Amino acid sequence: MVTIGAERHLVGRIKVKPKYRAEAAKLLYEAMLSSRTEPGNIYYYITSDLEDPNIFTFHDGWESAEDLERHFSHERVERTIATLQPMLDGEITMHTGMPITGT
Repeated sequence: MVTIGAERHLVGRIKVKPKYRAEAAKLLYEAMLSSRTEPGNIYYYITSDLEDPNIFTFHDGWESAEDLERHFSHERVERTIATLQPMLDGEITMHTGMPITGT
């Protein structure tokens, strides 16, 4: 039997201007550490692209849609996004999914 779980898994991607790479990496790292302590967080990690180190991809999992919504409404998340805005070279892209499991 195949079921769709209640967890929420997010993959997001940003590209920053080269002169902001180190600053953005530090900001994202700090945000990642904080996010890992939030209720409902399953995992959170950030990668830098092998071919273009100015592209960062973040991967995070949450126990429920409510946990993910709470994460996005957190003041720190809003502040991090606002701080990143002038550093960006393009838009923030995000995809949220639910796990498909089978027995």
